[in-house]
Amino acid sequence: MSDAYDPQATEEEASSKSQHMTFKDIRVLGVVILVTALILYPVYQMGRKKSEKAQCVNNLKAMGDAIALYANDHDDGLPVLFREENGVPAVNKRGLPYTWVSDISKYMNKRASFRCPSADEKEVVYVEDPTDSKLKIPCTYGMYAAYSGYKTFNIDLPERTVLLAETSNQGAMTSFDPLPFRDKDGKPIPDGFVIGWSDSNLQGGPASKSPTRLAFRDSANGDFSKAAGRHDEGIHALVASGARFIMQPKHVPIRIREGLPSDFWAVPARRR
Repeated sequence: MSDAYDPQATEEEASSKSQHMTFKDIRVLGVVILVTALILYPVYQMGRKKSEKAQCVNNLKAMGDAIALYANDHDDGLPVLFREENGVPAVNKRGLPYTWVSDISKYMNKRASFRCPSADEKEVVYVEDPTDSKLKIPCTYGMYAAYSGYKTFNIDLPERTVLLAETSNQGAMTSFDPLPFRDKDGKPIPDGFVIGWSDSNLQGGPASKSPTRLAFRDSANGDFSKAAGRHDEGIHALVASGARFIMQPKHVPIRIREGLPSDFWAVPARRR
């Protein structure tokens, strides 16, 4: 007699082996599923990273466009870093600072974000939303302090001057933040929206060694030689011309020319 399933057979006549999966069958199927998942997981991870990288690049493009629109409405002036109080960011009752992100948010493409999807929650800084006091804007990008409120037409080499880059808040993920902002009571203030210098938060000079708060991990001591970027290739940055590029650890150290930081980290010879 054949073991094939017979719909006319009685329960006693039917072969239980032919109608039901055995424990061995289930175990084999489970092994196949597990092996398939292990094979496909790296592919999934690669696809996810590629998608997050693309979103981060789109975010920077949208921010560049928003800054251009803001400048067009403000006599070619770039947004100011933050509203200040005694030289540090002023915060509202919810502990949120009003920053350049707040200023350009209304110009931002709604399909873009101020937060990189690859960023860890600890790296995120939350800033004031100008449209609703109950809302807040998550941000993982910082503006280079040298050009706070600066006129765009006065930037000497916009194609080589960093304006925005991926940043980390308050030294999270072992990023470099030697001079965290603090209030009058010594309590840390969110600072991930500002790219400063190793020796100053407000003005780079001949003693500046590197910028601060960039999203390079393993750089807390100021040594970027073994630092790892938020993305495999590094971090994303935007220069004043609107072009985007991958910043690597080799781009971080500051070169001093005529007593001031130059190249990517150029500082205006004269303040406004």
